[in-house]
Amino acid sequence: MRLASIAWRGLLARPLRTGLTIAGVALGVAVLTAAICVGSSAQSALRATSADLLGSADVRLRAFHDEGFAPRTLQALRSVEGVEAAAPVSQRQLLVTTAPGADEQVFTLLVLGIDPAVDAAVRPPRLRQGEPLGTSGAPEVLVPAAWAAEHDLGVGDELRLAGDRPGTPRLRIVGILEDRGLAALGGGDVIVMARDVLDESLLTPAPIMAIDLDLRASDAAAAVQRATEAMSEPYVVETPADVAERLVGEGASFSAVALLFALVALVVGAFLVGNAMAMTVAERIRELALLRAAGTTSRQVLGIVLRQAAAIGAIGSALGILLGIAMATVLVGLLAS
Repeated sequence: MRLASIAWRGLLARPLRTGLTIAGVALGVAVLTAAICVGSSAQSALRATSADLLGSADVRLRAFHDEGFAPRTLQALRSVEGVEAAAPVSQRQLLVTTAPGADEQVFTLLVLGIDPAVDAAVRPPRLRQGEPLGTSGAPEVLVPAAWAAEHDLGVGDELRLAGDRPGTPRLRIVGILEDRGLAALGGGDVIVMARDVLDESLLTPAPIMAIDLDLRASDAAAAVQRATEAMSEPYVVETPADVAERLVGEGASFSAVALLFALVALVVGAFLVGNAMAMTVAERIRELALLRAAGTTSRQVLGIVLRQAAAIGAIGSALGILLGIAMATVLVGLLAS
C-alpha cells in the first residue's frame, strides 16, 4: 500500500506531463475503438444493403462487359423453366437537371431502369412518401430520401435527363425511397424509373447490367443451370451471399486504412508512456536511491515505476474507450446520412 501511494504521488507531482501522457494514450485507444466499431457497423450495414438490393431473388446475373445484356437474353431467361421472375436493372450515368430557372440544379446521377411490375414482386419498393412507379409508361421517377432532402426536392417536382430526345416530357417525382436497396447505390446519387421510359428518353437505350432471378424453391439448382445455358453474353453469377461479400470487400479498404491510423496512434501513445516513465525515473533518481538506501529492494523500485505506467495506461484506456464509442457514434451517423 505504501509503494502504491509513492507511485501515485509521483504522478501527481507532475500533473501536466501525466495529463498529456494520459491524453496521448486515450487518443490512440479512441481511434482504435472507433475504427473497430465503425468497421463492424459498416460491414453490418453493407450486408443489410445486399439483402435489400436483391430482395427475394435467389441469384443475380451480372453483365461482365459494359455493353450489358441484350433484351433477347432477358426474354430467354423469363421463359426458362423454374424461373418465377426475372427482374432486370439497366443503368447509365447521366446529367440530370431540375426545372429551368433561377433555382435550376444540375446533378450527375446513376439512373436505374426497372420493370415496375416484375421488380415489385422481387423487391417491393420501400417508400417513405408518395407512391411506386406505375406500369402505364408515364414519365415517373423515384428518388432517395437523403438526396431529395439535400436538394430540397419532393413529390411533384420535375427532373429532366440531359441529352434526352426532343419532345420528351419531364420526369415527375412520384415517390421518395428509403435510403436502402437500389436507393443506396452510387452513394445515394441515384434515381429509379421505368426501364421503357428510360429507353424512350435516350437516343441509345441504357444497357441491362443485371438480371435478378427469383427461382422456384423446389427446382432452384436445376433452374440456375438452365438459366446459365440460356445466356449468350459473358456474365457473373452471384448469390445474395456473394453480393454481400463484394460490397463488404469494397468497404474493406476504408476499414484497413482506419485501422492502420489507429495502430499508429496506439504506438504513439505507448511511446509517450515509455518516454514519460524514462523522464520520471531520470528526475527521481535521487529519491529512488534514498529508497534503496532505506532498504527498498530493486524489485520494489521497479514496482513503483510499473504501477505508474499501469495507472497511466488504465486511465488513458478507459477514457479512450469512452471517447472512441462517442467518435464511432458520430461517424456512423455521418456515414448513414
